[in-house]
Amino acid sequence: MNPERRAEDEVARLRDVLGVEVHIHHDPVTARDEAILRRIVAGGQDRVSASRRRIRLPVRIAVAFGIVTAIAVAGFVVRGAQAPALAAPPMLTYSMSNIQAVAAGSAPPASEALRAIAAEARRQPVEEGHGAQQVLSFAWYINTVVDDEGNTEVELAPTRQATTIGPDGSFSSQETRTPALSPDGRVVDPDRYPVGGAHSGDELPAGTFDAAYAANLPRDPHLLRESLTASQGGPELCGTSDVAAASCLGAAVADLYGRWVVPADLSATVWAMLAAEPALADLGEVTDRLGRSGRAVAVPPDPAGANQSLVLVIDAGTGQLLSWEQVSMSIPDLQINEPTVTAFQAITSARWVD
Repeated sequence: MNPERRAEDEVARLRDVLGVEVHIHHDPVTARDEAILRRIVAGGQDRVSASRRRIRLPVRIAVAFGIVTAIAVAGFVVRGAQAPALAAPPMLTYSMSNIQAVAAGSAPPASEALRAIAAEARRQPVEEGHGAQQVLSFAWYINTVVDDEGNTEVELAPTRQATTIGPDGSFSSQETRTPALSPDGRVVDPDRYPVGGAHSGDELPAGTFDAAYAANLPRDPHLLRESLTASQGGPELCGTSDVAAASCLGAAVADLYGRWVVPADLSATVWAMLAAEPALADLGEVTDRLGRSGRAVAVPPDPAGANQSLVLVIDAGTGQLLSWEQVSMSIPDLQINEPTVTAFQAITSARWVD
């Protein structure tokens, strides 16, 4: 089965899992829509993934989700009787503000907090590594499992994930299904997994990713902003507003920490760069899904886009990203009318391995 047909089949199964049907509307496609479509078609290259700025997905469904995104851009409306977010994790509680205030524009700016985090990151030693880059994390997002006979099951699942980028740019991903989250939305017994639970994995060839991506990114905030903006589609997509710019940069940062080992000097540059973004809001202190203390900043939802807020939880002492969360302000077509967590990734370690 060719990849395009397989992706179409996965989309169909995903619609079945979510209980949705697709209704076609003949709305005009704008220049921004065309830019998004071009990004989808160009997906799968080094630093650009089809899931960027939306739910972060395991590799197996990235192509299928690209098609789902294209359907939405082209004027389709997804409607369903059962919302996938019914089992969504509860919202985290922040010390200074909340997502509703971020959306309303009344949350305090994140610039001061991010400058302080950047300063702490500069004080950390810069470790040079070699070999493969392994990132371990817990996540809650769409998962798809293919059995030996080629049958595919798609589900919304809490997952333990280990990804590795080899020196040659090869990529592997191993995932283990974990128990449901606790009632307060925390990962249950994180030291136990991955023991038990269903396993799945991917192996992609050399050249899939740029192993030196993090090492080669600029250490100047302005140049880094240009590079990360380019990785998200460039000014045509990211330059339409302050919120669009922050959304692109936030998604690029989440992807960077979720795949590569990020040295301290790059972390310092990342947060100094984001400190200059006027749209970012400070949520204050928070305890993340793994029980760790961090400082949370948020990208406001863009009503002209997906109307989602991206929350970054940062270790204020080291400058490393602890986790990110995607919050949809509402999903009217799925009859969800309040802010809802639709994905998160909590990074437990990022290190060089032989």
